[in-house]
Amino acid sequence: MSAALRALIEHVIDYAGLYPPANADVLTAARNYASYRASDDRWMLGRFVVGVAKLGELRAVIRSLRPVETAWPVTVVVPDSAAATGAIRGVDDAAITIESIEVKAKTPTEVAMLGRSTDRKRDVYVEVALDGSLDTMLDAVAAAKLRAKVRTGGVTADAVPPAADVVAARRMHS
Repeated sequence: MSAALRALIEHVIDYAGLYPPANADVLTAARNYASYRASDDRWMLGRFVVGVAKLGELRAVIRSLRPVETAWPVTVVVPDSAAATGAIRGVDDAAITIESIEVKAKTPTEVAMLGRSTDRKRDVYVEVALDGSLDTMLDAVAAAKLRAKVRTGGVTADAVPPAADVVAARRMHS
């Protein structure tokens, strides 16, 4: 593999074993992630993705699995902008380092509030819908100096947007 290709895909695969299709419990997901971190392919592995409600449990499980050597990089998923502030200001410790937050926001006002509450230590990804609000929401995300995210998959067919919608959004905002 070329150095350029490796640089492109290094740490590109986040581990979301707590979510479908795996739907693993925290202990199983943490054991899986630990084994991937020890594998020859660990250079591709990115963050452990965890919902804010399970963050405390993940910390405890990590501590029980191993001596704390290096903190695991974590993305915390929060259900809405009201719950995001606590995660944005969350505490890192020897078990985890919160590198990013993923949050759904429905209005530009919510996005602006997220922008004001971030400490800029963590990347905040705002999930935006591929609908008529896209332009307005992307403008709000840019003004707040956050990052936009589009959900492109799920466990039901309606959770997967048509490729044409994703491409059209990309073309409108490049």
